[in-house]
Amino acid sequence: MTYGYLRVSTDQQDENNQKVGVDEKAKRMGLVIDEYIIDHGVSGTKEPEKRQLGKLMDKLKDGDLIIASELSRFGRSMYMVMRILEFFMKNGVKVVTVKDNYELGDNIQSKVLAFAFSLAAEIERDLISRRTREALARCKVNGKKLGRRPGPNKTHKLDGQEEYIHESLKNRVSKKEIGDRLGVCGKTVSRFVRDKNIPDNYGSPRIKRVIKPRVSRVEKHYEKIKILIEAGITYEKISEAVGFSRAAITKFCQKHGIEKGGAV
Repeated sequence: MTYGYLRVSTDQQDENNQKVGVDEKAKRMGLVIDEYIIDHGVSGTKEPEKRQLGKLMDKLKDGDLIIASELSRFGRSMYMVMRILEFFMKNGVKVVTVKDNYELGDNIQSKVLAFAFSLAAEIERDLISRRTREALARCKVNGKKLGRRPGPNKTHKLDGQEEYIHESLKNRVSKKEIGDRLGVCGKTVSRFVRDKNIPDNYGSPRIKRVIKPRVSRVEKHYEKIKILIEAGITYEKISEAVGFSRAAITKFCQKHGIEKGGAV
């Protein structure tokens, strides 16, 4: 089996570009991609088990081939890439990359190249991250404020729903239920109502009470008392058996129209 593996972690990365490169690489090798394994919007820092890559690794067999855009598609750290490549080598899986022009086999050259490429990629990411932190620190020293400007948002996702929210509140619909209908949380509705000065003095939502019929303790012994009555057992004996007074047993029989039989 020949697999194509793609991982697109950000909007700037183009999945189509990766796929075109993999297809062209397979064509030059005289192969056809049997199946594509794609991780959409997944960071390479996640372990393979939490990605589609993990499912691919579970079904790989000796002699299978994986074509990827570059080694960094398998992971963002050197150690992760090395672990994945080691797994491929132990299971007889061959790996070919497009941009690196790298071919993984069970030889020392492949292991050295894999280590070198992964190390270089990790160093590059570390340098980029360090330069970014230094630039932000300089901005802070120079008094430049970072992040979004303070102040209320000019637009809101609930804009245009003022009338609907007002009518719902008049009908005593809770803010949580309004939020569920509009796809936001109840707190978002509360802030919107406050910021837009929407009247909100209609009281709490009406809650319908469900009153369950009360069942007496004697009723719980209906079947037992009925059998004893119809068998002709005296009220006194039934009273001792179930723990209720003779008057309660008599009232029970009258209520349910149970014949006394031989009971007196």
